[in-house]
Amino acid sequence: MSYRNNILGRIVDKALKVLSLCVVLGATGCSEDIDESNRYTFTGETVVDYLENRSDIYSSFIYILDKATVGKGGNVRHLLSTYGTYTCFAPTNDAIERFLIEQDSIYWDQVEKLANGEITEKDFRDTGVHSPYLDSLSVEKCTEIAKNHLLEKGYLTVDLSEGAFPSPNMNDRFITIVWTVDEETSMVYPLLNSNSRIIESDMEVENGVIHTLDAVLNPSTALLPDLVDSQREYFAIWAQLLRMTMLDSVMRHTEDLTYTRGGESYSSAYVNANYPGSTFFPSAKKYKYSIFLEPDSVFKVNGIETVDQLREYCEQWYGTEDREDPSSPRNALYKFVAYHILDRQLLYASGTGPGGFIMENYSDNYNSEAMMYGAQFDRYDYFETKLPYTLIKVTRPLTSEVYGQEVVINYAQNGGKTFKNEGMRNHLNVIVLPPSKATAYMPNLKDDALNGRIHIIDRLLIYNEDEMVGNVLRERMRWDFASWFPEMTNNNVRWATRSSKAKVFFIPDGYCSRIKMNSEVSELYYLCGTSGWNNYQGDELLSSNLFDFEYRMPYVPAGTYELRVGYARYPNRSVVQFYIDGKPTGIPVDLRRNDLTEQFIGFVKDSELADELEIAENDKEMHNRNWMKAPASFMVENGKDTRETSYPMRYVLGMFYLSEGDHWFRMKNVREDQATDSQGHHDYFEIVPKAIVTDPSQPEDRY
Repeated sequence: MSYRNNILGRIVDKALKVLSLCVVLGATGCSEDIDESNRYTFTGETVVDYLENRSDIYSSFIYILDKATVGKGGNVRHLLSTYGTYTCFAPTNDAIERFLIEQDSIYWDQVEKLANGEITEKDFRDTGVHSPYLDSLSVEKCTEIAKNHLLEKGYLTVDLSEGAFPSPNMNDRFITIVWTVDEETSMVYPLLNSNSRIIESDMEVENGVIHTLDAVLNPSTALLPDLVDSQREYFAIWAQLLRMTMLDSVMRHTEDLTYTRGGESYSSAYVNANYPGSTFFPSAKKYKYSIFLEPDSVFKVNGIETVDQLREYCEQWYGTEDREDPSSPRNALYKFVAYHILDRQLLYASGTGPGGFIMENYSDNYNSEAMMYGAQFDRYDYFETKLPYTLIKVTRPLTSEVYGQEVVINYAQNGGKTFKNEGMRNHLNVIVLPPSKATAYMPNLKDDALNGRIHIIDRLLIYNEDEMVGNVLRERMRWDFASWFPEMTNNNVRWATRSSKAKVFFIPDGYCSRIKMNSEVSELYYLCGTSGWNNYQGDELLSSNLFDFEYRMPYVPAGTYELRVGYARYPNRSVVQFYIDGKPTGIPVDLRRNDLTEQFIGFVKDSELADELEIAENDKEMHNRNWMKAPASFMVENGKDTRETSYPMRYVLGMFYLSEGDHWFRMKNVREDQATDSQGHHDYFEIVPKAIVTDPSQPEDRY
């Protein structure tokens, strides 16, 4: 397939939009097995043809591709000569020669240090390159190198802005891209993983796109805490903190090897009827993390140059319990460090895809700018930290005149201007530096670990519950259901596109730690859709059969909240009994849509109401019946206003007091005919402080 159609128009469009993100190129399945049935005779060059026809530039890379293995007995070179869609980052012969010399030198330097007792076996780093000669590379190392340079989707540089590629490479690692300026030529060029420059881009062939690199992509194989420790030139204080608090240990997990369902297809009566041959188990169960770091330079600006000085600073906020034991969860330093760690890998994305508008992976099939009225509303999400029962809020405040496109942690109310505690002024609105700014003053920064990411922040991140309750979280909190479960983010389930092989993911019992199945026949699926779906952020969770399951809700500060479920109403939905903490929230709810239920919920299109007063009155009448129109901050049905259609809807579960600790949301199929093909659709969840619901002077907005 060729990408050349309308390319000139896209380039002009990108120039006008200053390289805004719009990754909507073709894609293929994620399976490594070569599907011989999809082969056909190409009329032009394949990826392999292109490289072989320029062997004076790429012969070393061709050798690596030929030696690298894929699937069951195949090699990568053969894969790239078949039907598919690939992005190939092809390092030049000179780049590979430099790489071999460098990696060989590092390896033997490590050997010498180990022999001299300068390092221990634990610190020994085997680069996998033990000779500067190409033909000495092992099959395993060739496979690693080859897969680091291949994506199973096609991406042109004109379709990318700063951040991470939407899809991982074939080694399940994400490649970052920043746009930099050559000081001598003033030319703008893309830099990958902070060290590999694209020197020739967007060479389109029949089965993908080729970009030529001046350096080999070589992501770190270090675990996240070790990557921090290895960069003491920037993180000397953090290197000490992780060891002292022993929180480095929580970031050493990589994968649950007892999980064996990877790639296996799933079938049932429901699946065969609705998604024949397209439902798969997640391919792995990996653990990944994110850590927000203040460099030593940021500590220094705050008068902190030692860990002891930081301890005194933190004790002002976290108290002096267990002062002499930094590994105690009650210790101030422990609390400070724990609040910086998340149990999922977040990618910095300056683009606009849902989830990606913060730092999550995102679907390149879903245009959130079109689905969210352009860029008129802030993008946000909430994530739990390793400090028990705490959240951080992560926002791209597009409505702000101050922050614009930046990613901000714990964005204050009133456009970042409101502070309940004046002392917290310097600890809210914490900016996460985009990769280009971070590497501008930390040129040797490595932010990508084997099991997570480092994100650089510009000020001290402190948790204060009074400030969170009275300011940051004093708002309607809305989560896409899939964001509740880090396993979906860490294993490339969330935002997997419908154009990939795994169109639907079956979530097996026990895969997500925050999901409990109360019925052996419960079936739970994750689906990612397109702009035609009536879904917030373009994805959904769907249950079928005689389902009965529970989700552990996100931790929020203790208080009274109104709880709501967002979903799309269709005739094939089920009748559901909702529960909170094991107690029914009321009578069963019919999730189906027909004329009778339309009248029952009291829905009237905004366009059919006379004025704002009537619209507000209709909203109130619906809310009195436990129903609400969907948020106006996203569109449905290919651009239709949510308040003009009754397919997407919110159901109000009621008002509940949530104490500190675990709370569970449950859905049970109670449809009288016990239809196993009826759907328990659920899209997003809202936790709304009572003060927001009951304060007539500050009515809740429609967004």
